[in-house]
Amino acid sequence: MKKILYFTHVPWNWIKQRPQFIAEELSSKYHVDIFQEKPYVSNLVSNSVSALKVVTLFRLPMNRITFIRKINSLLNAIQLKSKINHYDYIWLTSPTLYNSIKKVVPGDKKIIYDCMDDILAFPAIENDKSWKKEIEKSEKELLTRAAYVFCTSENLKEKIKRRYSLEKENIIVSNNAINLYDEEKMGPDIPPDIEKVLNRNDKNLTYIGTISQWFDFELILKTLKRHPKLEIYLFGPKEVDIPSHERLIYFGPVPHELVYKIMEKTGVLIMPFILNELILSVNPVKIYEYIYCQKITIARKYGETLKFNNYIYLYENDDEFLNLVEKYCKDELNLKQAVESYKSFGIENTWKNRVNQMFSVLENQNNNQL
Repeated sequence: MKKILYFTHVPWNWIKQRPQFIAEELSSKYHVDIFQEKPYVSNLVSNSVSALKVVTLFRLPMNRITFIRKINSLLNAIQLKSKINHYDYIWLTSPTLYNSIKKVVPGDKKIIYDCMDDILAFPAIENDKSWKKEIEKSEKELLTRAAYVFCTSENLKEKIKRRYSLEKENIIVSNNAINLYDEEKMGPDIPPDIEKVLNRNDKNLTYIGTISQWFDFELILKTLKRHPKLEIYLFGPKEVDIPSHERLIYFGPVPHELVYKIMEKTGVLIMPFILNELILSVNPVKIYEYIYCQKITIARKYGETLKFNNYIYLYENDDEFLNLVEKYCKDELNLKQAVESYKSFGIENTWKNRVNQMFSVLENQNNNQL
């Protein structure tokens, strides 16, 4: 059995997303050990993420400081050096991890880079010229060294090819996907305090996911002002302050096992994003989940959401969003397809299917689009 050292920059008990799902599915065929740097974040959740072995590497806090990053890369390298030879593949989820392994990984080891986002477009990195230059150098080296690169979107693939002048055939689009749920094995019930809020108003908008600089709070506040009986619920870790409003309720992150139960009790699911360079390369996991849950969904229109147009409502500006919410409040907004087609969409776009196609790539079969 092939062995993978799966090195992720996402804390294992962060909200469950692409790295956790892919690692779990890879373990169906390969032996997978998870390696993560010691997380220094407080808003983690207790996800049930299988029985995979998780190794936490010690590092110093305040990794945004240049000399601390250099020390941490050295600490990681020391901790990984004796282990790395035991694996056939080294799987990296971020170029920020490459400095930790580049001097200790043997030349015959295959490195896989799962390019999840346009990392240079994250505000914290974009605004720090030194850090951005450092990551750009690491990503270029990683792309050159990697045996295979999986990109979450076509836009991201083309962007990194242009940025680094690459013509390599080993850069493959592997969109995000969905984890189907078993209604008989749904895990814990919704906590009573959350369920009470979800049940109190039959007209509500709900967002589930990370809340950061790209979240359009201006539009949200405008929506609440126009609809005095409407409530808006937010679930997920926050990286920015949330405006104070009595009908804008923030619940924080929740275990993934609760996500579908929460969605089923909501009115309309939303993705109110401000378009920027980062978002333009995002193939949103939440839209896959929203669709599978057979809920009316309103999302920002751009290249990566156009592919969902048959199932969700897309808006280009504030007026279009507000008009769609107005229709919802008047009971004039309905699912765009029959319920069965929403279920079929989910079945066609599972993490299992995505990773099965990754297996075929790793086993040297030709694939250009996953």
